[in-house]
Amino acid sequence: MKTAVAIIGIGILLVGALVLLSQTMEGSFLRIAAYDPLPGSKERPQLLTFGMYVTPDPAQNPIAPPERFIGFHTALDLEIHQNEVDDDIPVMAVCAGEVIQSGLVSGYGGLVVQRCNLQGEDVTVIYGHLDLDSLASSGATVTSGEKIGILAPANSEESGHTRKHLHLGIHKGHDIDVRGYVQTKEELENFLDPKEVLDL
Repeated sequence: MKTAVAIIGIGILLVGALVLLSQTMEGSFLRIAAYDPLPGSKERPQLLTFGMYVTPDPAQNPIAPPERFIGFHTALDLEIHQNEVDDDIPVMAVCAGEVIQSGLVSGYGGLVVQRCNLQGEDVTVIYGHLDLDSLASSGATVTSGEKIGILAPANSEESGHTRKHLHLGIHKGHDIDVRGYVQTKEELENFLDPKEVLDL
């Protein structure tokens, strides 16, 4: 009887250990699968966050001068540090997948859209305000952490005539939707919060 109880106890311990190991490996995989889009992303100012309602009114806009758009912000803006104004800041793919759009887009300047899978969900990742000459080519397959461009100079056509920063958006599914702002919370549900998904 005691032998049977001991065997059952050992079995339970082994199952618990396997579950814990599985969860640890899964968590490690998710952390490895996602990569910081800019060097030191967590230490960078994040003025416009996901879901923030923005208008040109300075009272509802943390940017100086204020953004000209109105709506719920669909992305996370990662800013540069003051000493990086003239530096080439590399932008890295946050996941592995195919580049499905690359070029000049109104409001963004240089833009790259990548199709990939994050935490088991098919998504398209939007990287905005990039230098045109630095963009990864459409059709290219890039790996997580691979350089896909550099940030465009401030107030240039390539930055969309705005400050030097990265607009990082994640849209659910394989369809391309590069809207930086939407008008309803229902529309916002089609996007994911990069800060939460990528632990930024």
